[in-house]
Amino acid sequence: MAQKISGSSKLGPTINQASFADQARTTLKTEIITGVLKPGQRIEIADYAERWSISTTPLRDALKSLEASGFVEISPRRGIFVSQLDLTAMRELLEVRACLESAAAGAAAKQIPKEIAITARDAYVTAGNFTKNRRTEALKEVDFLVHKLVRDHCGNSRLQSMMVPLWDQFEWTRHIMIKKAEAPYEMTLPEHVLICECLIAGDSSGAEKAMQDHLVHAFNRLFQNPRSLDA
Repeated sequence: MAQKISGSSKLGPTINQASFADQARTTLKTEIITGVLKPGQRIEIADYAERWSISTTPLRDALKSLEASGFVEISPRRGIFVSQLDLTAMRELLEVRACLESAAAGAAAKQIPKEIAITARDAYVTAGNFTKNRRTEALKEVDFLVHKLVRDHCGNSRLQSMMVPLWDQFEWTRHIMIKKAEAPYEMTLPEHVLICECLIAGDSSGAEKAMQDHLVHAFNRLFQNPRSLDA
């Protein structure tokens, strides 16, 4: 986190505070999404202010923004906590994701440049052909590729505007599913390849179904052992 920059103008400190709030929000959100901060964990403002050498004001602004996005819960009496991702919350997010991404996949199949879809398919196949030691890391690197692809190439600005605010929460649930599933990248590889094949063929209904099936399978893999969410 950048150190505070002193300035003599009246606008300087305001701009700096806004910058610190943005940086704090981005960093805290990343820690939540990647599991450094776990669901239900208390966030101590004073600790972060000391660690990043900033005042508590931009941190409070950052946390209010994260509360509005659903990442933290602020209680005047209890304190500030990472939001709980219980079974109900996970199910709701996965259902919304399945609706939006399936529609995006169907729309993207009609207009995505064929060479881009081929490049994505080849990236998955190449990652899957690595030997064991390199394979997992390679699959991890391309895991979200086709999901970003259909979002960016669906050609529907309103659909994209619905997906973008939820994208960070989709990433959050994705990280949790990866941690809880056994060999998650191996299980999703053929599903990702199939989506790419449908995009290459310009098969709108096939792409929509392949994405829907993929997300339903992910849902089922997570919820076949509900207690794993508490592990």
